[in-house]
Amino acid sequence: MSKASLNFHSRVFGFNAFKGAIVVIFAVLTAFFFWSNDYTVAAILAVATMVIAAFNIAVDANPQRIKIFALWIPVRTIDISDIKNIELLSSAPLSERATLGVHILDGSWSYHAGPATMRIVTHSGNHIRVSVDNPEALLALVNSSSPAPTGAFRS
Repeated sequence: MSKASLNFHSRVFGFNAFKGAIVVIFAVLTAFFFWSNDYTVAAILAVATMVIAAFNIAVDANPQRIKIFALWIPVRTIDISDIKNIELLSSAPLSERATLGVHILDGSWSYHAGPATMRIVTHSGNHIRVSVDNPEALLALVNSSSPAPTGAFRS
């Protein structure tokens, strides 16, 4: 098996109209406060604008583990051997599609920038929803690196 097929990397920024509108509004407010000589508020809004504009969910995986990052900060590591089930999601609720961040949604931790594309269930019963730009490739990596579980991973 080639080295490329043993690793997976995904970074999702989740740009949509809602996020674009928020960035524009924050940028206008930043400019207003800057020109009004309120530099403290302008600086806070500038940082908030950059965080919102650059927010992303990244997933790095290899045959041993899946690591989830939010805004380049590692927030969750899941051992492949601890995964009970993976489901590819075809739809997401509006509260997930129109937002970004780390939330609890439908009893699952949701790490998303836009809609989550994959739900991971661990043997301990944790449910994790995550935005991945190529969920089929991650599913193939997990399927190829772990013995077939009792309930096989599904797509």
